[in-house]
This record gives sequence, C-alpha cells and structure tokens, in this order.
Amino acid sequence: MKKFLFISLIAVIIIAVLAIAGFFVYRFLSPSHCEKCGANQTADVPVQSSQATEGWKTYTNSEYGFEIKYPQNMSFNEDQTGIRFFSTELYKKEGGDAYYPTIYISEDKVKTSVKDFINTVFADLKNGSIKETIINNYKVWQFTTDFNDVERKGVFTFFQNKPDVTVEVSYNSYNTYDVNTNNTYEGIYNQMLSTFKFTTSSGITADQQLRINGTDYNFIFTNDSVKVYNQGNNFLQEINIGKDAMETAKFDLINYNHQIITVNDDVNYDGYKDLAIEIGNGYGGVNFFYNFYYFNPTTKKFVEVPELKNVCNPNVKYEQKEILSSCKNGPSYTETIYQWGAAGYIKIVK
Repeated sequence: MKKFLFISLIAVIIIAVLAIAGFFVYRFLSPSHCEKCGANQTADVPVQSSQATEGWKTYTNSEYGFEIKYPQNMSFNEDQTGIRFFSTELYKKEGGDAYYPTIYISEDKVKTSVKDFINTVFADLKNGSIKETIINNYKVWQFTTDFNDVERKGVFTFFQNKPDVTVEVSYNSYNTYDVNTNNTYEGIYNQMLSTFKFTTSSGITADQQLRINGTDYNFIFTNDSVKVYNQGNNFLQEINIGKDAMETAKFDLINYNHQIITVNDDVNYDGYKDLAIEIGNGYGGVNFFYNFYYFNPTTKKFVEVPELKNVCNPNVKYEQKEILSSCKNGPSYTETIYQWGAAGYIKIVK
C-alpha cells in the first residue's frame, strides 16, 4: 500500500511539472509575448518565390538608360539622392519607418575603378568584403558589410555601363524587425537584381563568353586569374595563371585582338571539348604560349594538364593524336611534338 502511494505521489509531481512547463512555453512563445515570432509570422512581410518576377512592375530610368523590376506590393520614391523601393504594407503599418528595410537604387559617376571607389566610400567599415561576379550576364562588383554592427547588413551591387557611370543597387537591413525578416527581403533584392538591364548600352559584361559542351560559360579576368561561371551565373572555379601572364594576355587581347581563352576539340579524346588559356607571348607577337585544361564532365570544371603547360603556338592534329608546337627562335623555328598515349602526352623535341 505504501509503495502504491509513493508511486502515485511521483506521478502527480511529474504531471504538475509538465503542466507548469507547458504554461511557460505557451506564455513566452505566443504572439503577445514573442516579438520576434510575431515579426516572422506577420502577413505584411512580402514573400516571393524564385519565379515571382513574372507580373512585377518595371522601373525605367531614361537618363542613365536602365530598368529593373520590383514586386507589385512595393512602391518607390525618387529624389536627387536616388530611387528607394519599399513595401506598401510596411508603409501602412510602420508609418515613418517605411524605408526600413529598403531596397534602393542610386546613381554615381565614378571616374576611378569601381573597386577603388568602394574602398574610398566604405573606408571606415572594417567588416566588409568586395567580390566580382556576374548577374544577368553583366560583370558587377558587390560589397557586403555589417556596418560594424551585428544587427545590420548591407549589400551594394555596382553595374557599370560606361567607364565613368555606375549604377548602384543596394540593400540595407537596419532594425530588429528587419533582422528577423532579413532572408525574406534579401531574397527579393536578389530577384530584383536578376531583372536589371541596361536599355541604352550593353553594359560591362563578362570578359569572354564561350559555349562549351552545350553549356554557356562566362569568364572574368582578374589581376592574376580567370574566374569561371556557368550559364546560371554561378561561380564554378578560379584558374590562377599569375599576374604577369594575365597582363600579357590582356595586352594581346587589346593590341592583337587575340582571345585569351580558346576552345579545343577534345585534346584528351574523351568526347568533351577542352580549354587553352594564353599565358604569354614572345618575338613581337609571333609566339603565343598556352596552358591546357581538360573538361571534367562530372564537376563541369576545367583541370590543368601538367604535361601541356607553356605550349608555344599549338596546332592540334587529331588524326595523329598529337599537338604540334612551332616556336620562332631567331632565324628558325623550334618544333616540339606532344604525342598522345595511354599515359597522356609525351613531349618530343625535334
């Protein structure tokens, strides 16, 4: 009997503890006691899918020659400082805080490089990063920062259609409410970016675009490397060739109209086309040197071929399965054959 009473007492205590815990969970997670939960659940936050740009409104700027789409439930104000987009629902609810959060556009005439401009304007921000990327086939620069404040975030994207004119599309998150809905508004911002286009000029696009194995690739040339993006403008890889090599390749592109990247018809005979990237020249533009890269069909990336580096004036002989190199050296030419075999290429100097 005592044992039964003891077990009953333990059961009552457990039930009481669970009831009290349930009360506090309900109390502090209910909308009236959870400001963060309420902010996330409010119907005023505009949620868009990846295909939501269909049916969006279009803002057109005839002065600078560009346009961008924005959601139906957003409006914009335009003044001398720029064009600021905001949610009409938040305007009705927040009143004077209509610009928090804000997706806005401003125009700046930049005579220096975009990267130098970013470093000058945001010099006081310690926590920030600059990257080059491709959006809607335009070469852009993005600066991301938290403004030295853990509750803020800013993304500044710079499009350039002329050497001295830059269009900046920016996103800011300021207060606690915005932080809790950060992904929602940043998602809309990224969707808006994907609709941006210049209407009076082509803008600065990728440095080179090639169709390889049925896929369109965009290439951006940095100071010492080639950045590779797929047709969805997703970053794939960075191929480092060195600062001197890149400077020479860019010089040849401008002065000799000599493309930095060329597509070869499958130099390792696996059914996929491969790449060659210029890494230097010589003899007054007579000799051009290349590194070769095999296409990897699994990763969709390009892999450097160690035995095909610094190849001078390559001429691929597919029937013979060899690459002939003929390099001017004084009054004559030095010929080298790269012969394909089971172990790859073997270099034979004639």
